[in-house]
Amino acid sequence: MRVAVRENYVMFQSGFSETGMVLDTTSLLQLNCGLLRFNLQDGKWGAKESTAAPSAGKNRKRAKKLPGGPASFEGLSFCVSELDEREEEQLVAAIRPEQGEIAAILTANVSYLVLEKVLTRGKSAAQRYAEKLNRKGAKIKILDVSKAWSLLTPSPDEARALLAAGTRGVARWNARLSSIPFDQRDKAINLSGSDFTDQKLASARLDCCKLRGANCAGADLSSAEFADCASVSFRNAKLAAAEFSDAI
Repeated sequence: MRVAVRENYVMFQSGFSETGMVLDTTSLLQLNCGLLRFNLQDGKWGAKESTAAPSAGKNRKRAKKLPGGPASFEGLSFCVSELDEREEEQLVAAIRPEQGEIAAILTANVSYLVLEKVLTRGKSAAQRYAEKLNRKGAKIKILDVSKAWSLLTPSPDEARALLAAGTRGVARWNARLSSIPFDQRDKAINLSGSDFTDQKLASARLDCCKLRGANCAGADLSSAEFADCASVSFRNAKLAAAEFSDAI
């Protein structure tokens, strides 16, 4: 369904029909448009209230210190549009633990707008509005779902920092991986040649990593999960209940 705003009216058009329903907007009116709403009082696009994070301000609590380094998305805000409810919930679940904010309204202060598709023709209202804000000086990065998940996937440096942070770091690492849907893991995290000597990696999920040539000597890898571990050194490592699956 398309929504056309004309001065004091909003027209709903189904498909390519020229007919539609016209509503008077002199009173306060909010219209749900997929996962966005257009607030006719202030003319802004935003997400459903259920995804809104507390607004930033002087009384905002100081960011919680996390094991293995700073939160990946601290200071960044994401506005999600045009996704089905499940996709939206998955993104929110991956962003919030890393202290990213879910913006209720698409404004010039938003860091990322996540859409189902980024188009060159037939652009959604949200994409057009973000591009309009960017022309006025905003720096909103517009991503489709797959690029958003690539952004949310830990980099090799992040992975090494988390895995070096002991049991709490491993727990954070596992939580980040679990938040990424399997069909969005487009490539393995390359940790080839990494040094994990004597590290506490019990229950670590390493099945999404390339570990070729890594040194895991003396490490506690009890109940850890592996896939690509050709030429890995496991000398004196603890491997009780560890799982080895096919190479990725």
